[in-house]
Amino acid sequence: MQIATQKERCAGCTACASVCPVGAIQMQPDAQGFSYPHIDADKCITCHRCEKACYYVSGLPASTHSHVQECYAAWRAQYAARRVSQSGGIGAALAEHILARGGIVYGAAFDEQFVVRHQRYTDIETAAALRGAKYVQSDLEGIFQQVKTDIRGGETFFSLAPHARLPA
Repeated sequence: MQIATQKERCAGCTACASVCPVGAIQMQPDAQGFSYPHIDADKCITCHRCEKACYYVSGLPASTHSHVQECYAAWRAQYAARRVSQSGGIGAALAEHILARGGIVYGAAFDEQFVVRHQRYTDIETAAALRGAKYVQSDLEGIFQQVKTDIRGGETFFSLAPHARLPA
């Protein structure tokens, strides 16, 4: 397997574990609490789905990484809304735009146990939990499957998720 099991080549996005049809990949935390994939060679059926899902193995063409072609910057015009958000409030503005049109938003928020998890939102009130910085790795367990279901169902959505490929 060539999935990015080395820390410097892995974002901990869980895409590889999400697509494994036999559960051969488990995300396990290191000493600092960041999760990385561990492959059970006895379970692996060498289907290579994990490699196809791994951003670092099948990622963008080299030319995309070599230089920046364009850069965009923005911030939300409403000061009060911008003040309670991060990064200029653009994420919240985009989420509100999608939700107001009946779409779905995915993003990281603290759960009841104060664990940061990527979750699905369908209304503006609950999506307010996405505001603010979370300087820890988000738990992505099960989220790719939910996104895949929504895409196949023709849903409109906006994701504040890492740059990982969705399961095929």
